Amino acid sequence: MNSPSWFPLGPPRLWLAASAVLAMLSNGCRPSSVQVDPALATLVPPDALALAGIDLASLRSTPAYSKWLTPALERLGKENNADLAGQGIQMLAVTDGKTVSLFARTRTGVLRLNSKDPLPPPTGGIPPRLRRLLGTIPPHNQIWSAGAGTAALLEQALPGANPFAILQQVTAGMDSYTAAADLRQGLKLEARATYVSPEALTRVHDGLRGLLTLARMSTPKNRPGLLRLYDGVRIRQDQGALLVEAEYSVQELDSVFSALPRR
Repeated sequence: MNSPSWFPLGPPRLWLAASAVLAMLSNGCRPSSVQVDPALATLVPPDALALAGIDLASLRSTPAYSKWLTPALERLGKENNADLAGQGIQMLAVTDGKTVSLFARTRTGVLRLNSKDPLPPPTGGIPPRLRRLLGTIPPHNQIWSAGAGTAALLEQALPGANPFAILQQVTAGMDSYTAAADLRQGLKLEARATYVSPEALTRVHDGLRGLLTLARMSTPKNRPGLLRLYDGVRIRQDQGALLVEAEYSVQELDSVFSALPRR
């Protein structure tokens, strides 16, 4: 059957056009970054400085879930009378610099994990700056964190004695950070931090690279797993930010974890 002369597109062209529209719509529905569950996002106070999330729903399909994470989730769920390992959807930690609140979204609702206090009243959602930082974290990461204006908070939270002294130096002058872990095939980690000045950025970059070199040189030859842990780390400056990346296979992680104390 011929198309009516008044219709601008014949059946083949009409089908192609419709397919293109549907493709654009479907792509538009795909999240471009990690997403905070709406029920948890409304619990974030307007003065929040940092967030950390775990996408339990997608984490279940990773090798790391059954190997290393299930016992911890079962223990935490038991302490809070919730089935986090089986029914958990997402966990969210929030801090305003004074307190830390831990929430979980499960198939049965939302609960607070680290306190018996009732849930806080709904807010306007995630503050804009934290929302922008989250928007830079790709959606395939199951564990992530973002913070802005957290330098003083982190410096106070970290003990001054080794091995935390180096972390205090890393946070000095930090303006914002993001960190994300993808565990679909082992571990792929990426952390990015911006600093208040180029000098602060260079100081931290050079210090971390020197520390990593020293750690490699001082690792005993009978600890190949630990040496591989150091070899998997890359530290560099990228577009005015400090970028730390690490990547390990499931087998490499097994080797590393087997060398750690079983606690």
